[in-house]
Amino acid sequence: ALLSCLHASALAYTLQHRTMAREIPPDCEAPATVTTFPITAQRVNVWFYATGVATTDEFSYEWVTPEGSVRSSGVWKRNSGGICYWAWITPQVWGQETGNWVVRVSGNGTRLFALSFRLATVDEACPILDLAPTSSYNDQLSRTDCLVEEIIGSGGSKYARRYRFHITKAGVLRVDLLSWDFDSYLYLLGSDGVYLGSDDDSGDGTDARIVRFVDPGDYLIVATSYGTGSTGRFQLMSNFLDPASCGVTDLDPGGSVSGVLSTSDCSLTVFVPDSSSSRFARQFRIVLPRPGALTVDLTAEFDTYLYLMTSRYTVIDEDDDGGAGLNSRIRRRMEPGVYYVIATSYAPNDTGPFTLQTRFDSGRETISLFLHGLNSDAGTWSAFNRDVPPPISWTVF
Repeated sequence: ALLSCLHASALAYTLQHRTMAREIPPDCEAPATVTTFPITAQRVNVWFYATGVATTDEFSYEWVTPEGSVRSSGVWKRNSGGICYWAWITPQVWGQETGNWVVRVSGNGTRLFALSFRLATVDEACPILDLAPTSSYNDQLSRTDCLVEEIIGSGGSKYARRYRFHITKAGVLRVDLLSWDFDSYLYLLGSDGVYLGSDDDSGDGTDARIVRFVDPGDYLIVATSYGTGSTGRFQLMSNFLDPASCGVTDLDPGGSVSGVLSTSDCSLTVFVPDSSSSRFARQFRIVLPRPGALTVDLTAEFDTYLYLMTSRYTVIDEDDDGGAGLNSRIRRRMEPGVYYVIATSYAPNDTGPFTLQTRFDSGRETISLFLHGLNSDAGTWSAFNRDVPPPISWTVF
């Protein structure tokens, strides 16, 4: 309902709208109403719009704490006509004082309105929705959502929503944020809010994707946009993959093993989430006791493909036809540790016998080159080489 204010026994101005808001839009556009703000907010705004304002009209405001004391106050004076008014408080005013606050606005000394709002913890103001590690959920970003900077302390004024995954065993978590309305962006946080990773466009087009090996525990996903102020619908898709469930064969460095790739093997997507689900794979574990050069050969009658991964299933190297013909070969310098070799095919649905062979060389050959001169006396040679460093050594692997 419209609120009329009398001034000098005549209708002086009319209050059209008032609200609490996270942000103040331009050109007197009504902002989205927000009644609960996180204590981490950059500021809390009160906004109202009045018509018929005279140059002699004066509006004032007071910010009142949960205990009832006035923490901050001020006065507006504007030109006549239809006017937007807003005021705000910042963390410097409220400190860490959570609870139910009130802002009181008066016109020409008469109470015009009072609005209540709540300053709360991030968990209260920015709710978390629990999702299964493998799930699909449709949602949308709106102007009433918390901002990324309010949740993680950086990232700007972008609307965001939070989701939690409870992981019961170690494995690979893949999360995709798909939207037709905005350029999507993802953050991955630990249960304590510690930043673990983020992504913009690793999915299709401008969709975001995070793939990460995770230990048991709770993880938070912050779904947001790349651009400031974007809103709209989105789909959050997650998939938890357990490579350990596929079985593993231990392979000695310098060893060889033969097997058969079949349709009963795990899909390659268990190890490489963004790969084709029609490619089958076998995994092998290699323990390297010391630094050295590792060579892995995968041979078969089908077109082979190799992946070399860390103990947490991060791809270190991959190869298609580095060996003879359509066979695969990976050769690289390695540090001590546990590694996984994933044997698969290049094309979908290819199966058949294969042989996986490794070679490991931890020896080093040192070659020293000495500068020397012929037909030179000792003094001349010494002067010529006075700035030359000691013999140079190359280590060849």
